[in-house]
Amino acid sequence: MPYRVILFADLSGSTEMKTKTGEVNWLSTIGKFLDITTEAITSHGGTVVKYLGDGTLAAFDSEHAAEAIDAAIRIQEMLFTENRNNSVKECLATVGIATGHVVEYEAPGGGLDYVGSVVDRASRLCDAGAPQAIWIECLVST
Repeated sequence: MPYRVILFADLSGSTEMKTKTGEVNWLSTIGKFLDITTEAITSHGGTVVKYLGDGTLAAFDSEHAAEAIDAAIRIQEMLFTENRNNSVKECLATVGIATGHVVEYEAPGGGLDYVGSVVDRASRLCDAGAPQAIWIECLVST
């Protein structure tokens, strides 16, 4: 099983956001959020594995944990700027990062996908965080 750094970024409060602004107005916010996460991840050497509703799952090679952290910081910085410039409204994210051995497989649509406890931990860290938080769990490779 390969050793990977898994990053999960989730749009905070998206259900409430849709309720308050309506789905049509919400679409531009989710689009901007996914653009921001994609740019931050790929510019730091990661791969976007998939989008899960209002979240982004990404993988980094094991030797690029620092780049995953940099990508998480970049996501938060870009969202801060977009909110300050009123390009989006109340668009906040949580990010969870976990490292370890993952189950890697080829997805039906092509490309690699990952499952296992490391992916679960990244998602749980993301869920546990307050808006604008970055939670990181690092394990030593053996």
